[in-house]
Amino acid sequence: MKALKILFLAHRIPYPPNKGDKIRSYHELVHLSRRHEVSLACFVDRAEEMAHVETLKGLCASVDAVPLDPRWSRAKSAAGLLGRRPLSLAYFSSAEMRRRVEARLAETAFDAIFVFSSVMGAFVPKGAGTPMVVDFVDVDSDKWRQYAVFQPRRTRWIYRIEAGRLARYDVALAGRAARCLFATEADAALFRKMAPGARVAAVGNGVDTGYFSRETAGALPRPANAGQVVFTGAMDYAANVDAVCHFALEVWPTIRREVPGASFTIVGSHPAEAVRRLAEIPGVVVTGSVPDVRPYLFHAAVSVAPVRIARGVQNKVLEAMAMGLPVVASPQAFEGIEAAAGEDLFVEDNPQRFATRVIRILRNPHLSGKLSENARRAIHERYDWDRNMSLLERLVERAALRAPVDEAEGLSSQQAAQPAQGLQAVAER
Repeated sequence: MKALKILFLAHRIPYPPNKGDKIRSYHELVHLSRRHEVSLACFVDRAEEMAHVETLKGLCASVDAVPLDPRWSRAKSAAGLLGRRPLSLAYFSSAEMRRRVEARLAETAFDAIFVFSSVMGAFVPKGAGTPMVVDFVDVDSDKWRQYAVFQPRRTRWIYRIEAGRLARYDVALAGRAARCLFATEADAALFRKMAPGARVAAVGNGVDTGYFSRETAGALPRPANAGQVVFTGAMDYAANVDAVCHFALEVWPTIRREVPGASFTIVGSHPAEAVRRLAEIPGVVVTGSVPDVRPYLFHAAVSVAPVRIARGVQNKVLEAMAMGLPVVASPQAFEGIEAAAGEDLFVEDNPQRFATRVIRILRNPHLSGKLSENARRAIHERYDWDRNMSLLERLVERAALRAPVDEAEGLSSQQAAQPAQGLQAVAER
């Protein structure tokens, strides 16, 4: 088909692809821009990231990068408690973004609007008339519900309020969307129950297996603070903060007692104060921002993902597996990952059993080698970005053509890549 004109809206600048949502939005943007004319409008919440706008101009017909002050956004979000809208919408509210989006829509006859993260749907005028595809990525309202469980009683009610508000907003937005996308079939299935009339499909993530490989990482210098046990992720993200604090306090003491020389390295940018304090625990290292996480993965013996609050796909698990690093994950971190628990990685929810799995890997080279081999094979077979993004492109193209929902659209990207015979097609609803 002819090249489409696509307006791509993102709540964070999709470059560099160095954290979960930015990894996905970057690959979506790159793939769509190969054959289509893409105009990008996004927020930039760190001043240093404005330098990356020039890189994105090489991919896009135009780039509107709107600065977002996190401190002011947090104040707006707090004030939002007095209203009825989701706090997330208050956080990202911006007259400048609204003006820029409306100006682009006025000057260009777009064939489709691609919304990355539902909060950006608030900037699409209800009478726009252009087919809209929304990548929700995961069911954020359910994540807020999970957050509430681990909050002190005095603040728990805030998370519950946001879970309810966001669920209602997302369902309403889905009613305006030509297609609603999620990173896993588990999230897609949950949202189908929330919004039975929505046109929902799962489009999986991928891994750059050329970048996350032992061959390329092995040529990089070994970091002085590399440890045997590693956790990677943005360390100002609440779910990651909860995960490493839980692991360091509830799981790590058992490992350290059984393997006295073991070290646990927490690798990730902007560590919260609670994370920085973990460095006081014997054997725990907090790196802060690093130029490249691959050397830490290469020199580690096991990657842990003790995440208790999660939706969607944990890229940290996929990247470690691509590097051939044995992984021990919580059930929440494992959800949505197409791999075999017990063969490609270990999955445990009990602190004692979690510690036992890590200790076994540290002590058993044969077990470690088998997990490494299985993990790499699983990722290479099931997590190819080009294959998954081809499904995304097909969904956007069909939405732009105002084509009726196709039965195959309800398949996950992994299923869609398999031969048609023997597959039970799941109708997109």
